Amino acid sequence: MIRNTRTLLLAAAVALAMPPMAAMADGGMGGGMGYGGHSMGGMHHHGMHGCSDKHGRMDRHERMERMAKKLGLTDAQKKQMQALHEETRKTMRPLWKEKRANMRQMWKLDPDSRDYMAQVKKLAEKQGDLTEQMVIAGAQARAKFRAILTSEQKQKLKQMREKRRKAYEEHRRDGGGRMRDM
Repeated sequence: MIRNTRTLLLAAAVALAMPPMAAMADGGMGGGMGYGGHSMGGMHHHGMHGCSDKHGRMDRHERMERMAKKLGLTDAQKKQMQALHEETRKTMRPLWKEKRANMRQMWKLDPDSRDYMAQVKKLAEKQGDLTEQMVIAGAQARAKFRAILTSEQKQKLKQMREKRRKAYEEHRRDGGGRMRDM
């Protein structure tokens, strides 16, 4: 399979430049990325169900309930959404664990080893394959989620995402929340 060279180089550079991040990959960031610790849509899962964390962020259950309410989901749609979440989580969790293990292997490589770059390339390709599998699984989950929605709900979801995208762009334009004139 042909790999995007830029992606491989980026993965290798990140892996080699950030060994201290390995400690965080052990679960220090809410259980990891994907469906192991995050909910659909990339929303973080922190704290216990029904509770916000110390920073006021909602957990997966709260976010799903809030979205269901805004979209006007029926009880049947909510059940379908929950089943989809569980199905996707079962797919994503092992992929995320394998990605973390692969990164740990990369961090352990010895740059002085004769075959160092060959080892990096092999692990970077594996990381790319795992990322591809996660992207595809995520896209499948989004398609299945949209199939649950009515036309009106799809339009409302589109408006909600556009609003969130604009807010994010404004946040980035304003310096990401940092005080600029100090």
